[in-house]
Parts: sequence; structure tokens; C-alpha cells
Amino acid sequence: MNEIDERIEANTFIPASESCATREWTDGVRIDDLKELDTLVVQTAHHTYELTIVNPSIAEVLMRGGTFFAKRTLARVVGASMGGSSSLKIRGIYVGFKIELQIGKTRIVTSRVRKISMFTGSQSAIAVRQVRNENLKSS
Repeated sequence: MNEIDERIEANTFIPASESCATREWTDGVRIDDLKELDTLVVQTAHHTYELTIVNPSIAEVLMRGGTFFAKRTLARVVGASMGGSSSLKIRGIYVGFKIELQIGKTRIVTSRVRKISMFTGSQSAIAVRQVRNENLKSS
């Protein structure tokens, strides 16, 4: 993989005085703005995750890392939230926010994001094809 963009933000928490409506959303990414097979490496307070974009229009990703994703798992990025709040930045991953993921009917929320790195390349293409083929066989 070739690293093409790295975003490091020192602020891992959003000040209480800053509302989501007035906040500049420059310290993260929207999955639907990315391309198929782009890969994100996201470091949270507790784990590091690798997300390979499968279908950006519906925020479908192959997720690996942490406690729940020992092997690549097809998931959808619901968005970024403070966790338990009613505010959700749809299909986004932002520093200082938690990632909300959907796998079937199960919702998983990560710890707060500390760093996001983006990579591009075809190395993830093989894994994407393998998971798609497995899903077709099991349907």
C-alpha cells in the first residue's frame, strides 16, 4: 500500500462549547467521498482498525482489527457520534468521535478516534473479492 494522506489531530475530544452545527468537519472523512478499495487505518483509544472501502455509496467496508474483527468482516459505517448521543455524522469517521458500525442487526461502537490514515492501492482488492465470493456462496 502507498500512503497518500495522513491526518493527525492533537484534540481527541471536542470542547463542550463547540456545537456540531458550528464545527468545521475537517479532521475526518466521509466514506461516500472515498473510492472503492481505498483503505483507512483508524487508531482509536483502544484499538487499531483497517477499513477497506467496498461500496462507498452505502458506506460498506471490510473491517479488521480490535476485539470484534479478528478477520475481515463486511460492515457498514453508520457514522461518527459522541456515543449515546442523538447527534450522528452520517457515514463519517472523525477524530474525537466514536465510529458506529452495523453488521446485520448488530451495532458496534468503537472508542474515540485518535488518528486516521488513508492508503490507496490494489492490495485490498484480493480480500474484497474473496469476501464477496464467500457471501455469494453462502446466500
